[in-house]
Amino acid sequence: MTEKALAKHWWAILFRGIAAVIFAILAFFWPSLTVGILVIILGLYLVIDGIFALAWAFKAMSEHKQWWLFLLEGLIGLLVGLMILFWPGITALVILYFVAAWAIVSGLFELWAGFSVNWDATIKAIMIVIGIISVLLGILLFVYPFGGIVAAIWLLGVYALIAGIALIIFSFQVKKHA
Repeated sequence: MTEKALAKHWWAILFRGIAAVIFAILAFFWPSLTVGILVIILGLYLVIDGIFALAWAFKAMSEHKQWWLFLLEGLIGLLVGLMILFWPGITALVILYFVAAWAIVSGLFELWAGFSVNWDATIKAIMIVIGIISVLLGILLFVYPFGGIVAAIWLLGVYALIAGIALIIFSFQVKKHA
C-alpha cells in the first residue's frame, strides 16, 4: 500500500494500537482474573486485529501488489481469535501454541513488509521492530510453554503494549503523508 493510500486510513492503524494498549493494561492490572476471561479478551483482541488487517488488505488490493500479506495476516489473526472464542475450554497449552504460531507468522509478515516496502525509514524501522518482537514472543512461548499462563499473558501484555505504542506512533507517521 502506498504511503498516501495508507495515510487515508491512519485511523485504522491508530485503533489497532489503542486496542493493543487496552489489552496490555488488562493483562498487567488484572492478572487475578480467571484464565477464561483473559482468553476471551485475547480472542476478542485477535479478532479485532484480524478484521483491521483484512480491511487493509481490501484497501490495498488496487494499490499495492503485496496486499496478500495483509490478507494472510488478517485471516490468521481472525481464525485464531475465533477458534479461541468458540472453544474457550481448550487447554491453556493449546491456546498458548496458537498464540505462539500467530505471533511468529504475524511477525514474519511484519518483518517482510518492513524490509521490502518503500516507506520512509521511520515507518520501516517501526515495522521491523514490531516484527522482531512478535517473532521473539512466539519463540519464547514455544520454548517455555509451562512457564505459566499468567506469565504468558504478561508476555503478551508486554508485546501488546510495545506493538500498540508502535502502531499509534506509526499511525501518526503515515497521517503526515495524507
